[in-house]
Amino acid sequence: MSPTLWSIALTLGTLLLLTLALMWRYQQYLSTMTLMMGAMLSGMGVGLTLGLYFGMHWKGELLLSTVWSMGAGAFAGLLVSVPFQHPLAAIDGLLSGIMGGMMGAMLSEMLALHHAYVLTQIMLVVTTGLFILFISVVKGNRTGESGQPFKKSWLFKPIGTLLLLAFFFIGIDKLTAFEPPLDHPKCHHEHHLEDHHHGGDIRVAV
Repeated sequence: MSPTLWSIALTLGTLLLLTLALMWRYQQYLSTMTLMMGAMLSGMGVGLTLGLYFGMHWKGELLLSTVWSMGAGAFAGLLVSVPFQHPLAAIDGLLSGIMGGMMGAMLSEMLALHHAYVLTQIMLVVTTGLFILFISVVKGNRTGESGQPFKKSWLFKPIGTLLLLAFFFIGIDKLTAFEPPLDHPKCHHEHHLEDHHHGGDIRVAV
């Protein structure tokens, strides 16, 4: 397992478990909309992020990357919804995970490797920030803060957190100096064969 996949899995897994634990603890304060939003965020965020990575990792194997991405997204969506025995939230999480995994894998397949890698990092930062924002909403429902009038100063909390996360992931990326697997045999769209008859090269698409 590559260091990038380890970091993505550890980050998303920690956020999923933390979200599930808080929702379970304060479930009596959560509305149906909040449960559905948690399931959608989990399924879509995990599906898109892992879909982008799997599409980059299995370049040229769209079926394989799509199946794994859809499975991971669907599992994440169901993980946050099934324990609450709410059918609408479970359906929302399942479909969101399937759709997110499918879109992430297809988008990564269409992009160049270095572009897919950058987009994977961006999606990981955005998903992490949204999970933190959702966790704050869950705690706000518990304390009754969600019914208070909107304050402009509150907007800077998730924005500041998102910026800190962006700098954190950028720093980790620079320190590890990870490079996408550009030498993977599936990543070569073209290769040269020697033309013995004309003394030149023939460019063959694979």
